Amino acid sequence: MTDEERRRLMDKVMGRTGKKQPENQSQTSNANNNNQADEPLNNGILFFMYYTIPDEFEIDKSLIKPDANVFETLQLDDLSLVDLLASIEEFFCIKTSGDEVKCLTDGTFADMYWFIAKKIEQQRRQFPSVAALVTAIAVDKLGVDEAEVTSQADWVNDLGCDSLDTVQLLICFEAMFNIQIPDEVAERLKTVGDVVYYIERNAR
Repeated sequence: MTDEERRRLMDKVMGRTGKKQPENQSQTSNANNNNQADEPLNNGILFFMYYTIPDEFEIDKSLIKPDANVFETLQLDDLSLVDLLASIEEFFCIKTSGDEVKCLTDGTFADMYWFIAKKIEQQRRQFPSVAALVTAIAVDKLGVDEAEVTSQADWVNDLGCDSLDTVQLLICFEAMFNIQIPDEVAERLKTVGDVVYYIERNAR
């Protein structure tokens, strides 16, 4: 996702750049958190909602609006709901439970955004360091052994990243740590240590 695509996405989704509260607070599962209005928008989550979901469910991305109902917009049935949850888990390297399905069946896309943001924050808190979480994501995404994910490990030469793996990892890192990784920076992140160093200095 290029910087220009990010800018256009932010403008289109929220109508302006900067920070914004969920549009339908009364239905948002995490709306009671007064800090939401002060949180910078998470580009990784936005990318998933406005690019990945339309591709997977074969709908026009213009239908993905903050106040649109997820269930009705995606025309979900029980099977496709399971697919949606699996896609969220895989994309963000998080886990969901059956008790949390109601947020997606009854809620809006704003609800989905804050649901994912909350799960990401819970995931981050389970790890003692950036390096530990980066390692866990690499293991999950690439299917490599944890011992292989050293600071010096090269993403391509040692861990076997192809171009698709790289894109998925970068978006996951952006979402998990709520950062932006510009294209010119991404090209320089050759090793695991490079990624950890960048995240530690830019994570929100």
